[in-house]
Amino acid sequence: MRTTANEVMRCLDSHFTSKGIDWKKCVGVCTGGAASMTGVHDSVVKQILGIAENAKWTHCFLRRQNLATRHMSPELHEVLSIAVKTVNYIKRIALHSK
Repeated sequence: MRTTANEVMRCLDSHFTSKGIDWKKCVGVCTGGAASMTGVHDSVVKQILGIAENAKWTHCFLRRQNLATRHMSPELHEVLSIAVKTVNYIKRIALHSK
């Protein structure tokens, strides 16, 4: 499969149709920066926003956070590591998530 905007949109539309999901109910789209997703001339985002007029697009921020954490102090990295492990533990076990 090629990752062109039209092919990605075809796959998304096929999935939505098979699950009975109405595009008009789409209120948000979050993507990375790949050209097929956010390109100037033809993109998945433009196609989705053309169908779902109320939807808003946001760019995924996780890549920037990943880059920022590479240069943090070892102490802060340790604190964040513990916090991530704690949240992941709580979320992994449904009874603990309450």
